[in-house]
Amino acid sequence: EIERVFLDSPGKLSLHEFYMLSSKYEEGSPEFARVFDVAVTLYPDDEAANLNAASAEMNAGHYDRVPGYLAKAGDSPEADYLRGVWAYLSEDEAGAATWFRKSADAGCETAENALRALGGR
Repeated sequence: EIERVFLDSPGKLSLHEFYMLSSKYEEGSPEFARVFDVAVTLYPDDEAANLNAASAEMNAGHYDRVPGYLAKAGDSPEADYLRGVWAYLSEDEAGAATWFRKSADAGCETAENALRALGGR
């Protein structure tokens, strides 16, 4: 039902319903990215929607909108980790290390692993 509404009238979906729909798709798939592209269009100030949209765009190799999404992604350890990934993809290893360290210090194990891979811990 949610998928049908998404295809016909996505503006009728709550943000929670977008997350439910996204769980049907593999992270990084075009369908997953499409769900968050629409979600962030309808909920442009929602931090989680922006975080997921940034992640989906990076996974798809579509980098032009990533900085705007990250700017609205909030200050969570996950957002900081993704900023580190973005810095790394932008060939800014020092910036990546800074973001990974901030995220790791807040308890994000993935950021801790990324920091170790950069040689920062």
